[in-house]
Amino acid sequence: METEYRRRRHPVEPYIGLRGFRRTEEAESLLFESRELKVTPLMVGVIVTPQTLFARIGPEWPHQFIQPEAIAKVFPAVRTLNLVHVVAPDSTELYPTLVNAYTTGGPHCHGVQVNIPWPEQAALNEFRARCPEAVIAVEVGEQARKMADNLPGMVGGRFFANYAGVADYAVLSMRTNEPFVGDIYVAATPYLRDICSRRGGAGWQCRPVFSSDFEPEDANNLDILFLEFPDLSVDWGYAALRPDRFLDLPRALRFIEAVGTQMPLQGDPTPTLR
Repeated sequence: METEYRRRRHPVEPYIGLRGFRRTEEAESLLFESRELKVTPLMVGVIVTPQTLFARIGPEWPHQFIQPEAIAKVFPAVRTLNLVHVVAPDSTELYPTLVNAYTTGGPHCHGVQVNIPWPEQAALNEFRARCPEAVIAVEVGEQARKMADNLPGMVGGRFFANYAGVADYAVLSMRTNEPFVGDIYVAATPYLRDICSRRGGAGWQCRPVFSSDFEPEDANNLDILFLEFPDLSVDWGYAALRPDRFLDLPRALRFIEAVGTQMPLQGDPTPTLR
């Protein structure tokens, strides 16, 4: 499916991210309630699978994913980074799934996030060549880190080797129930440090993202990351989803406000925390 409109490249800048949007009014409500912050865009993430995109939804997925024709209606036109989050495709389906996800997202969709361990390099290269204006985020979760022996140098090296010049965001995803030595913020630091140390190589300017399920009340612990990575984005993963798979808007708003008051001011050559 080809688009009938011209897309403009969205700036690759820090954001506060939520995934699991399924209704237009969810994003509109959060934007209205958080309008006084004005510190960074909200990443609006819609979750899809090949089954949902290609109309192969069976009874085992009742009401868990948005219908393809509704995706474009979710994305606001302003103050957001709108990404379709692609999960669970195998290697043979990844490229057509990315193209379908991006085009189905409509004129306000800015790109895709690939939430599978080490997605196929060739598929992402092909998608980048076909959609050069698209924003591409690649998630590095627990399984991906295990596949790199949980070594920051191997994770960063593999990410750079596979996605330099292709990925705009490296999304380090860590859950609070994972076994860490120390707290999750300290555990994330060497991974983010290694990825960021490789920026500039081959002209690659990839933004770091920290994705976790911490409680909004613990957002002040992010200062250890913001002080070293002032252009860090923060994503809440699936933490804002209720059991019925819809967003818990009051919790989502608390997360946006808590993180927004901690994020460094952008545009300052020596960013300081709020």
